[in-house]
Amino acid sequence: MLTARQTKLVEILADPDRANTPNQELAQELGVSVRTISRWKHSENVQNAVSSVIMGYLEKIKPYALQCLKKRMGSDTQALKLYFELLGQHQQRIEITGAGGGPVRLAHLAHMEIQELEQLKKELEEDNN
Repeated sequence: MLTARQTKLVEILADPDRANTPNQELAQELGVSVRTISRWKHSENVQNAVSSVIMGYLEKIKPYALQCLKKRMGSDTQALKLYFELLGQHQQRIEITGAGGGPVRLAHLAHMEIQELEQLKKELEEDNN
């Protein structure tokens, strides 16, 4: 069960316009310490409540979102993808393979010195530019 102050914090954190409010400002607004704000933000109960509020909002706007998406589907698949990602119904998968489609072998990196890794990083960055 959340306290009134925790409930107010949940409302703030679920609000896209206020979600990044600094802890110092939140502490002043809610009349608690910065440490308390930090502890509450890491609390499973608060995190679950924030997720619940956000999901409730997404569910409320689903009909409107679907209407907008129907209008845009032919020209804007990114909007459709984002909507389903927000609902947790789509996850992007990326497959990386090594030579000849085989596995990527990275075990040898664990035995390299820092200087060797830094040189390899530099070479990869140059290759990508």
